[in-house]
Amino acid sequence: MSSRTCGRVVFYRFACLEAFVRGVVFFGIFLGIGYAQSPIVTLSPTSLTFPSQLVGTTSSPQNLTLTNTGTASLSITKISLTGANGKDYAQTNNCGKTLAAGASCTITVTFTPTAKGTRTANVSVTDNATGSPQTVSLTGTGLAPFVKLTPTSLTFSGQQVGTTSASQKVTLKNTGTATLTINSIAASGDFAQTSTCGSSVAINASCTITVTFTPTAEGTRTGSVSISDNASGSPQAVTLTGTGLAPLVSLSPTTLTFSSQTVGTTSSPQNVTLTNTGNSSLSITSITISGDFAQTNTCGSTVAAGANCSISVTFTPTTTGTRTGVVTITDNATGSPHSVSLSGTGTIGTAPAVSLSTTSLTFGNQVVGTTSSPQSVTLTNTGNATLSITSIAASGDYAQTNTCGSSLAAGANCSVSVTFTPTTTGTRSGTITFTDNASDSPETVSLTGTGMNAVASPTLTVLGPGPRIRHSAALDSSTNTMITFGGQNTSINNFNDVWQSVFFEDTTVHWLPVNPSGTPPAARYGHTGVYDPTNSRLMIFGGASGVSTPAPCQNDMWVLQNANGVGGPPSWVQLTGSGGPPVARYGHASVYDPNTNTMIVFGGSDCASGLFNDVWVLSNANGLGGTPAWTQLSPSGSAPSGREASSAIYDPTTNVMVVYGGDQGASTPLGDVLVLSHANGTGGTPSWTQMFPTGTAPSARTGHTAVYDSANNRMMAFGGVNSAGTVLADTWVLTGANGQAGTPAWSLLTVTNGTAKAYHSAIYNPANNEMTVFGGAIAIVPSDDHIFTLFKANGLP
Repeated sequence: MSSRTCGRVVFYRFACLEAFVRGVVFFGIFLGIGYAQSPIVTLSPTSLTFPSQLVGTTSSPQNLTLTNTGTASLSITKISLTGANGKDYAQTNNCGKTLAAGASCTITVTFTPTAKGTRTANVSVTDNATGSPQTVSLTGTGLAPFVKLTPTSLTFSGQQVGTTSASQKVTLKNTGTATLTINSIAASGDFAQTSTCGSSVAINASCTITVTFTPTAEGTRTGSVSISDNASGSPQAVTLTGTGLAPLVSLSPTTLTFSSQTVGTTSSPQNVTLTNTGNSSLSITSITISGDFAQTNTCGSTVAAGANCSISVTFTPTTTGTRTGVVTITDNATGSPHSVSLSGTGTIGTAPAVSLSTTSLTFGNQVVGTTSSPQSVTLTNTGNATLSITSIAASGDYAQTNTCGSSLAAGANCSVSVTFTPTTTGTRSGTITFTDNASDSPETVSLTGTGMNAVASPTLTVLGPGPRIRHSAALDSSTNTMITFGGQNTSINNFNDVWQSVFFEDTTVHWLPVNPSGTPPAARYGHTGVYDPTNSRLMIFGGASGVSTPAPCQNDMWVLQNANGVGGPPSWVQLTGSGGPPVARYGHASVYDPNTNTMIVFGGSDCASGLFNDVWVLSNANGLGGTPAWTQLSPSGSAPSGREASSAIYDPTTNVMVVYGGDQGASTPLGDVLVLSHANGTGGTPSWTQMFPTGTAPSARTGHTAVYDSANNRMMAFGGVNSAGTVLADTWVLTGANGQAGTPAWSLLTVTNGTAKAYHSAIYNPANNEMTVFGGAIAIVPSDDHIFTLFKANGLP
């Protein structure tokens, strides 16, 4: 056979010698076998290993090269992924369906693990080459976080509704092979959570979830903590359970209806049962009742869970017709306050009823041993049956006569005439008592009056304390007397005497010298005196003790106890307080706040050329209720200029001090009006405000006086010295004086028989609208001892 037949598929039983080009000789001995062309598949590499990859994420691609190293075209049926974890891999290729001899193509493989751990598979090439299908082994490791919760449930014990429990904790640990990414941690229901987990938890790391329980209702409450993350099984959950504790109120019945009841009489009781059907104690704040109904109860302040108590209600109609009311229970249960509605009908009975024209009588001052003019009380039987009168009796220093007899027909009335005969000085109290067959018997009328010494008493004098200036004076309204202290006279004598002037209805005045026990204050002038009428205490502060010159100044504090002589003998006590005291001074202004027992001091002179504009407050000023204490105020606003011999009034209702005029030095008087709010240092920050009243203003002045009518908010200023050194006799009224209501306005009073005065004293009696002036310097003589009274002092009719 020739060499040209080599390569054809034939069967021979001989040897064939083939000579090829370039001297290459192949010798083959074929026993029944021939030589043919075929494709050959070569894969490179023969295996792929992927680095560790987070479950659910796709790796970077790796490539395989498929080469047809044969001599014939390669027909590719399919390229697929097989093996245990074939779904964890993906491939793309550019091989097509055929691959020419000597050609190659690329298979690109990616790894997307679906679970953690080692993941294996094969790339399988099915084709027409020997050894088909050819395979390349694939290996990769899946990484995944894994959440372990300890514990997986929390149970909270009973917790009061609306309150928050102690916290409980859950530990979250990442036991997987990759970082745990946390999207959210949320609690549901009546539960709340905080955590230390942040947005990720490293492998084998842990964090804490802290859970609290705030029940919104009683009973079993459920919820969960839900963790949304990148671990399998997300979201993971911790089940939560707790019990809300709350009382529940059940009322039986919820309404009460009373049958017809005679007006003024009381029904038989009806009961309401209050049961706590909740699971915690019921706290009762109050049980109240309205209308013509009354209640008593056995409930106390708490009712245990499951327990009950009783509310007993009665009906006492005050008039005829349908009467309604409500029992109101205020407690800590839902729906509070709870109520029981009440109704009943009042009917007309046959019974007397007493009506008194007044329930109190007040007698004025009455000389001991003398009898007052009578005052009357009218008793009317407003019932529909005869009133049987057992007795009408007067007690104390009082007597009565009456026209009532032993009975009074329905609709009729009678008169009781009462007189007052004091047996001693001071406030005297008594009662008129009516005993009868009316339902409210006995009925009473309270009586009060003041006993005072007679004019003919040996202690009375008409000589008086003598002329003086820069003294102090105070009104004791209970005895209708003026109490004066100290001052200086024309001969430059200083005083520390105390006098009491008694005013009588015939306008005469009698002086009583007061001789207190105890060591008195040093003689002085230019001091201030304020008065506590409730405790009859006169408080003296500061002043000058010099003779030819004011110095030395004082800053001591004294109290005259029982100043009106009613509660016992008067006596001097020097107060020693804490704080301060203010710098020694005279010519200052002081007022007293009876509501807080506080004295307020403003300005003054240091007895030389220095002037003050400071404000000091003395608490416990009357020496009662605790240790007196000085405090300097620091008011806001524009402070007044330093001054002496100004006036000051105080409104206790608004806690306002009003300062007017004064001397700012070099005999320069002032005419400004200044208001100090929160003057006693309480209720807010004190603040100065200058007032600019409308109307024609008084001329600037010093050494004047000012008194205050609090009921009508009017300040009355009198006298003083102007810039020319003229002593003034004019009287001015400032309406809206406290600056808190209405527009302040000045007006000049038209006064008859007025006398010019300066450095005098003045008091105001609101009961009869009278301003009384004593002493002072007048135009004719340096000092005076006359008393002048201005009627209708506030300018009102």
